[in-house]
Amino acid sequence: MWSASIKGSPQPLAFNLIGGVFVGVLLAALLPMFRIGEIPAPVWRLLAATSVAHAVYLYWMSLAFERAPLSV
Repeated sequence: MWSASIKGSPQPLAFNLIGGVFVGVLLAALLPMFRIGEIPAPVWRLLAATSVAHAVYLYWMSLAFERAPLSV
């Protein structure tokens, strides 16, 4: 369903960016519920690495959906 929404969007990259901003705002709203100092440093590194990997994946997926049919 998400892929079809991206493909149906006139600007797939913008669609993904707006979705990412929305999720970021939701996660930022949840931050006060956690004690940031109690989260170990390796967890922050893992979060950073997976965030970069996810951003690259969404970027390439957006480009693919602009250029090819959904079934490819």
